[in-house]
Amino acid sequence: MLSNKPLTAAIFSLLEETTGVRPYKPGEEASPHDEVSSSPPQQTPSKPSSRKDTRRKPSESRSVVAVTSGGTLRKVSLPPLPKVEHSVEAHCVEGDEEDERDTLGDYEVDPWEREDVSWSNEALPLKALYHAARKTPVARTTSPVGRQPVRRPAKSKPSAEASSFLTEDFILNYFRTLTLHDCKVDHIDEEFVKCTQLEELSLTGNWLEEVENLPAKLKVLYLNANQLYRCPNVSRLASLVHLGLGYNNIESLWDVSPVDAVGQSVPLTQTKTAVSWLPDSLLSLDLSWNALSSLDDTLDVLEQLPRLKLLTLVGNPISLLLNYRRHVVVRLPKLLSFDDVEVLAEERVEEAELGEYPYSVSLALTVETLSNFATPIPPPVENSSQPQDTYHFHVLLALPKLDDYQVETPSLLIPQKEPESPKRGKKVVEVASEQPKCMEFNFSRSTEFPVGIKLRDAVWDGVTVTLVRTRQTYTQAVQDTSTMPPSSATSRRTSLSTAPSKAPAKALPKKSGKSKRSKQDEENMWVASVVETIDVGSADIPLREFFEGKTVVSDEYELHPTDQEINEDGELHAMAGLVKLNITLNPQTEAG
Repeated sequence: MLSNKPLTAAIFSLLEETTGVRPYKPGEEASPHDEVSSSPPQQTPSKPSSRKDTRRKPSESRSVVAVTSGGTLRKVSLPPLPKVEHSVEAHCVEGDEEDERDTLGDYEVDPWEREDVSWSNEALPLKALYHAARKTPVARTTSPVGRQPVRRPAKSKPSAEASSFLTEDFILNYFRTLTLHDCKVDHIDEEFVKCTQLEELSLTGNWLEEVENLPAKLKVLYLNANQLYRCPNVSRLASLVHLGLGYNNIESLWDVSPVDAVGQSVPLTQTKTAVSWLPDSLLSLDLSWNALSSLDDTLDVLEQLPRLKLLTLVGNPISLLLNYRRHVVVRLPKLLSFDDVEVLAEERVEEAELGEYPYSVSLALTVETLSNFATPIPPPVENSSQPQDTYHFHVLLALPKLDDYQVETPSLLIPQKEPESPKRGKKVVEVASEQPKCMEFNFSRSTEFPVGIKLRDAVWDGVTVTLVRTRQTYTQAVQDTSTMPPSSATSRRTSLSTAPSKAPAKALPKKSGKSKRSKQDEENMWVASVVETIDVGSADIPLREFFEGKTVVSDEYELHPTDQEINEDGELHAMAGLVKLNITLNPQTEAG
């Protein structure tokens, strides 16, 4: 992997790595890899050893111990081993061709034969020029099928002066195409302007923040997946027909770099009626997966390109707007393809029929049904008058990239069967109930969001669906007698005792129903409280189809059990349930 460096340094590094070509510099010596040794390495004489050499020479006979038919052991002499010379097949561009093999020292091997040189159409011709000038045998560039070994020419020491014409300026001017992907290029230096014949340049996946010092003859320029926050000023590239700016961070086509593509600072004519950073020669423009949030401002710039035929805007926040495609096709009548889809004649309607440009995105989330879920049987109650514990389910919908957005459905009560009384000495085990088979939520919520990167990223990541189960238990309420209102009988006795009378007051008879009614009220005073809340299962619903032109995502989604839903054996259930969802982008009726 190359370290971050200027563009020309990355080119020469890649050239030497894949072809062995090094630009000539006065006074330099031949590179160690310019000469491949054609003779076996010379062995340095070693001191004579006092130990006897027990290794057998190939010409000597060998003897082994064999078992005869009579069962006795006997030494048997074997013929000497044949002399074998290991050989390797190599190929040269010079010398007379002969169909023969010889030992390793008779042929040259190209150390760059298997290197990938697809980064430039001129890499192989430069390699041939360089090694021919230095009289260095190299491999043929033809297919291995049918290649025949050739005899190495007479030895000649490589000379740096022989390739003195291959200077840096010559090499840069020789290139017509360059593709440097993921080379960590962080800027384009001034030396790159010397590529005067360059017509196609691809710098995808680098670290560029500004674009300058580009050759004026460029016809195709790829700057995808860099770190561009402003539009590069390529107005001086009069022959440019394609510009790729996808997967950057450009927020507006009116925000342009003050330095143009050839390295000169020029004032821009940026008004609502003119734009000067794009050349009129442009036929194809890729602006996909940037941060464009204003459809009106974007089209104000693009409609000034008289020859634009191919356009890509998918992945921008504006691609989620209502009638996004139709607005673009109407404003740019010369388009033949938009977002990699052919523009049809019936798509071109009158602009008045589309109405005003939308500035927000509407998202409707609908939870229809929940099925294939399990509910535990509640534990038995101690008091016969105590209500049984109840279980409630609700569904939580969230967009993880939007922290403040969550939608919660109403809770639905699950009817329970009467639990069986536990036998003495046996523990009550919670098991899955067979009822009910399906619950209908029929819940829908529509929300509008402002157009922006956060919404774009949230839709790309999708919706997280969580099934939540709560258990409610009932406890008897304790009444405070000090705050209870006095009974009617007590009030009456008080009033009689304070009023003047001639005869003593008679005691009123007690009503027989009072004590019975109070006892009944105590039995019915039970208060419900939540004692357990568990995330039973969850699922991530992708919404990437919205970037492919679809507006509705609807299906039954399997909820995977969470760590909180574990049975007594320590294992998870196979499935927590099936939830049927319907998610609609801009649920309003599309125009036309």
